[in-house]
Amino acid sequence: MPAWADVQRGARRWAGSVRLRLTLWSVVLLGLVLLAFSLFVYFRQASDMQASTVTELQDLGAQMTGYFKNNHQRLAQAGLGGAVDDLTQGNKPAGSEMVVALIDPLGHVIQRSARLQAGDSPVLEKAWLSLQKNPKDIFNTSITLLGSGAPQEYTLLITPAPFPEFGLDAIAVGLPVDQGGQLNKLAWTLLTGSLALLAVDLLIGYWLAGRILRPVQAITRAAREIGEGDLQRRLALGRADELGELADTFDQMLARLEAAFERQRQFTADASHELRTPLTIVSLETERALAQLRSPEEYRRALAVVQTESGAMAHLVNDLLTLARLEPGALHWDPKTLDLSDVTLEVVERLAPVAQSQGAQLEVGELPELPVLGDPHDLAQMLANLIENALQHGQADCARVRIEAGRRLVDGRAWAWVRVADNGAGIAAEHLPHVFDRFYRVDPARSAHGGSGLGLAIVQQIARAHGGQARAQSSGVAGEGAAFEVALPIT
Repeated sequence: MPAWADVQRGARRWAGSVRLRLTLWSVVLLGLVLLAFSLFVYFRQASDMQASTVTELQDLGAQMTGYFKNNHQRLAQAGLGGAVDDLTQGNKPAGSEMVVALIDPLGHVIQRSARLQAGDSPVLEKAWLSLQKNPKDIFNTSITLLGSGAPQEYTLLITPAPFPEFGLDAIAVGLPVDQGGQLNKLAWTLLTGSLALLAVDLLIGYWLAGRILRPVQAITRAAREIGEGDLQRRLALGRADELGELADTFDQMLARLEAAFERQRQFTADASHELRTPLTIVSLETERALAQLRSPEEYRRALAVVQTESGAMAHLVNDLLTLARLEPGALHWDPKTLDLSDVTLEVVERLAPVAQSQGAQLEVGELPELPVLGDPHDLAQMLANLIENALQHGQADCARVRIEAGRRLVDGRAWAWVRVADNGAGIAAEHLPHVFDRFYRVDPARSAHGGSGLGLAIVQQIARAHGGQARAQSSGVAGEGAAFEVALPIT
């Protein structure tokens, strides 16, 4: 048997489940609709019954007034002794509990039907007095009479019947508000019918919510089962609804995760490969130097090799740290508004001695004012990487690098751009989409100059961190070189 803690946990999970909440919301909404419908039907029926009762009382009042007119001579001789009984027996509707009372000019009840008791006379006299004071306001009223013994609501109509010779001034005739208990029966029917519908809705709603949420359960199970090594799995529900869209979004997320893990594995393999070569060289040089005594010149040469390879590894590690710092979510920086042209000019001035030592030319074109929001250190590193890359891959005998900047309007938004072009061998079309990939080298002609293969990847990462983009252009023709352009939004 399951442990009590598991039972409690399962009960809490069921009580907080979306399936149960959907079912309860369905029951609550249906209950509100049924309540509004039942109240409308009940009060509409009560209103119709009240109107029908008033019409019936008006007919009865006219008939009773006609009774005194038609039997005037007989009543004048015999008196009003049996008038109420005649009125009750001759005009009583089938199944009703009609009450009749005769009122004199002073407002006193002089005769009443058998269903009325002595305690009802003051109530009838008060209604007659109200009629005398407000003849237009009180046409009929709902009053409580003792009737046959139990208090009951009556609709009362007082009809003027001025027969002073009989000592008669008005006739009060009343019918129960709810004749035959129809409203009570209707209320009970509405109540039991509503409860039955709510019970059916509870069962059907719970079953239907389970069917609707079945794809969500499949997604949940898949999310639990999918591990880092099983990212190729897909849901592929094939539904053209919101749940199908959710499953497609989940599949797309898995595809992005798979691609990210693949890039991470490839990046780790590439980094290991790049570090293996200088480490191997350092190990071989130190082993060779320690194998036997060497001359100072040989030790100096070995240390120079170790220093060179150590510098290469340090440069590679710094580039890796820079890329890690620029990863989405890992960058914490305080951007400021600055002029991109000023940053470009500072980088050009700093690299001018390097270009001169290599026999290369740096040509600076237009550098208009370009206010952007960013980090000056990162933007300077981005531009330095572009210029150093162009210097490395320009023509060997007369490398020439041109730097220029400007602004353009794209879809109503202003962008600042900086372009760095060289006059080297160019880049073939099939390599252009990959030049910003980490550790990607185009061909031996462009990779013979060394480098870690991370410079352009850092350029792209810095551009994206600033809300921009970097792109490469080249015809692939030797001598026409390649151009790299970075676009950033203008503040």
